[in-house]
Amino acid sequence: MKSPLLPFLYRYLNFSPKFILPQSFGDTKLSKELLKQYTKPFADRTQRNGALAFAKSLLNDQTWFEELWNKRQSISEKPTLFVWGMKDNVIKPHNLETFQTGFNNFKTLRLETSGHFPQEEQPEKVKNAIFDFLMEK
Repeated sequence: MKSPLLPFLYRYLNFSPKFILPQSFGDTKLSKELLKQYTKPFADRTQRNGALAFAKSLLNDQTWFEELWNKRQSISEKPTLFVWGMKDNVIKPHNLETFQTGFNNFKTLRLETSGHFPQEEQPEKVKNAIFDFLMEK
């Protein structure tokens, strides 16, 4: 991600949706139809600046993310639902434990076969968990 090739990869090869996204799924692989939905908004290199800026912010804004984490006490008692794909190659399952330490009133849906996009891989389970969570409150 810190390579000087990053702008080229994002602008000319549509790197994130074409290469990173398919690798982010767990056991349910990304269909060609769904991949088209993710790549269509980035049809040419001028439309890919936002994706490139997002990738750069993940690298360059770690101080800001740390500041947010340090302010979590203001929301730590709020009811929280974690929906986590346990085969996520992007944000590893051990990060779930870190998030859970910052919140006192949480429920967790662990999806053992899902990756980074559980809402795409197991939409019914995610929908039901959100619905149940909201009905409890």
